[in-house]
Amino acid sequence: MKYIGLDFSATIENLPRVQRMVREKYAEDRGNCILFGKITGFFFVYSPTEGILLDVDGNEVENGRRQGKFWPQTVSLQSRLL
Repeated sequence: MKYIGLDFSATIENLPRVQRMVREKYAEDRGNCILFGKITGFFFVYSPTEGILLDVDGNEVENGRRQGKFWPQTVSLQSRLL
């Protein structure tokens, strides 16, 4: 429920496509995630160690680039911004 599986090999170049997906998902779910509440953002993981925090309109959040250990190639719904 909290993940959008990607049917393509995610790279940073896919950001515009992911931004469209984020806007569509937010509209489709009317801004809510069952069992988790209001969606406040999304996290696009494009490598096992890199991701970008996006707002509900698909815009990159200021200082939204993150490094760490992430579930590869997904977009996850955030119930609070990191």
